[in-house]
Parts: sequence; C-alpha cells; structure tokens
Amino acid sequence: MDKANASGAVQGRSTLGTVIRVLVWTAVISTIATPVLLFATLNVQIGRALLPFWTGAGPAEYHAAGPNKPQTITTRVLDAERGKQVERLLAFTGTPEMASGAARSLHIVAIRFDSTKPTPRDVLADPGKVIYPDGYWRMTLDMNAAEKQAVLLVGDEPARWTVTGQEAGDWPRIGFEGYAAFDIDTAERGSIAGFRIAAFGESDTVKPVDPKRDGVSAVHSLCRATGRWSDFFAVPYDKVRFTLVVNPSRISIGRATVESDGRIGRSLDRRQMLELCGAYLERRR
Repeated sequence: MDKANASGAVQGRSTLGTVIRVLVWTAVISTIATPVLLFATLNVQIGRALLPFWTGAGPAEYHAAGPNKPQTITTRVLDAERGKQVERLLAFTGTPEMASGAARSLHIVAIRFDSTKPTPRDVLADPGKVIYPDGYWRMTLDMNAAEKQAVLLVGDEPARWTVTGQEAGDWPRIGFEGYAAFDIDTAERGSIAGFRIAAFGESDTVKPVDPKRDGVSAVHSLCRATGRWSDFFAVPYDKVRFTLVVNPSRISIGRATVESDGRIGRSLDRRQMLELCGAYLERRR
C-alpha cells in the first residue's frame, strides 16, 4: 500500500472512532439526563397543583383570588397591623412608675361571652348593636365611682373600649390582659397602666376564668395574674377583688363592687381572694 492510501485509511479510522465516541457519550448523557428532566418536570407540575404561589412569589406575597378562595392575610401584613395597633395603644399608656402606688385596691374583672357574635349583616343593619363591623365587641368602662381603685380587665375575645370617668392628668389605673386583641375608642391619654395580650406577643396570659368551677390550673393562672398586677400597682395582696361578668357591654367600677349590664357570674371579695391565692402569693415572696 502506498503512503497516500495508508494515510487515508488512518484518517478514516480516526474519523469513525470519533463518531462512535460521540454517539456513545450522547447515549450515556441522554440515559442520565432524561430521568432527571422528567423528575424535575413532574415536581414542577405537582408544585403548581398544590401551591398557588409556586410561580416565584413566596407564601408571604400570595393573595388568593376569586369568590371561592379566602383572602390570605400574611404573617408580614398581620405583624405590621399589630404593630400599628400596639403603637396606637401606647399613646394611651402611662409608665410603670406612674401606675405604681396610684390605687389603694385592685378589681380583677373577667369578661366572658356565652353567645356567638351577631352576623355582619345584623351589625350593618343596626349600628347600635354590641359589636363593631370589624368584629370587636363594643364595651364601655365607667370609672366615675372608682375613686382610688385600679382595674384589670381580662378577656379572650376582641373588644374596643370607651373609657369614661377619668380626667386628663389622672394616674393610670386600668390594665388589660388576655388572649385576643383589644382597642381603645375613647380614653384620656395616659389613663391605661399597661397590657399583656397574647395576640400582641405576650405569653402565659390569664383567661377569664371562674375560679370556683374551672379547676386547679385556672386558679393558678388567676393567682399568677393577681400577684403580677398587685405588684405592678403596688397594691397589697389582701386588697384584691374578683368579678366574673357574662355578656356585658358596660362595666362600672365602684369602691367595693363592680356593676354591669351583663350577668355577674362570680364575685369574690378581698377575704375570699386571699383565701384562694394566699398560699400561692406567699410562696412568691
């Protein structure tokens, strides 16, 4: 074989080898890539079916649309609204130093509702009903006869309060504790002593209990609140009274009693409260 023919044969074999290698690697890559692409495509389809915000907007940016989908209130939006609400409430709130020593005794008033709220349609038809269109119970706190009494209002449903009977410059003698958010419609600036609300981020908040019927844990919860707020107001433990009010819209604080348009479900005077919580409070000393 001459040199030209030998060179052509070598080049032919080299080209054929290259083509074979390309075909082999293409087959290998296709074998590996095809299941991966199928798996990724399947996950995307499943994700779109299960998560409407899969398209790139995270859960915090998703809002449901259409008449059959509820509006999603995101954590970020809710936190912002709660922040504005707390900021507004702080404008009515004095400092702890202002509240300490401002009262001779303390009324703890637990508020319960044993019926469901009126429907939004009923509320709009009759604006005078006991609930606002945004779902807050319409409540009035009358401090005209309170003299030197402080009051802690305990609730587990949202309530918006109108506070009467205090004058500008009075020491703050009103506290709030419970699960649900509360709001202030009308009150003197600085009239609120403080608040501990689970919806605002507080933990271990007391519920509106009946200490004679709700069990040992309810009693311990009430006694913890008694110790916490009597210390806050610098009121002796034997100067605390308790009242459970059911379905009120107005609460009036007197020197020794609580009156309401709701039903008084339980009332404990100073001696009964000391008997209930005395042992617990003594252990705190």
